[in-house]
Amino acid sequence: MYRRSERSPAAVGHAQRALRDNLGGVSRVCSGMRSVRMATALLALLLAVAMGCATAGGDGSTADPEETTTPETGEPDDANSGDRQGGDGQAGNGEEEATVPPERIDGSALPEGYPTEVVIRDGGRTLVITARESSGCVTASAELAGQADRHVTVLLVHTRAEGDVMCTQQVSYPEVTVALDEPLADRTVLLRAEER
Repeated sequence: MYRRSERSPAAVGHAQRALRDNLGGVSRVCSGMRSVRMATALLALLLAVAMGCATAGGDGSTADPEETTTPETGEPDDANSGDRQGGDGQAGNGEEEATVPPERIDGSALPEGYPTEVVIRDGGRTLVITARESSGCVTASAELAGQADRHVTVLLVHTRAEGDVMCTQQVSYPEVTVALDEPLADRTVLLRAEER
């Protein structure tokens, strides 16, 4: 048979306080967990909204920022159209820059993952090349290594800082330039790299 034990009022009061203290701790933990879950949900929502705005151009539209039109006529906006023009690689019609088409850039001698972007300026007499600096202790520059009828060779030089220097571990992509004797025209750009 079940027999009920008799407890003193002091023992019962102590047991009740212990139970209340333990439940209070559980309540505080649960409340803290709710706060963490709420903060995580708000952060995820903010990131989703930010990504949506970045993808949509910030104003909800999905138009290409390079292809803007004037509000009055719907015609292309001359201020933003044609800054960089592909095709024959020559800056024409008053444009200051033109992108050299990828098929006219040979970057096969560059390290893996190295960019192969070349822009011409000054009527094809200046090449602007995107280089890569692998750390804060590496400085990229460009040297014209040769010019021929069918190609132009550019040496991308990576100079390391000398001595016992602390370097940041960041990759950057500066633009480096070389001047040509004659416009690039339809010549191929051969890109090479060298460490110094």
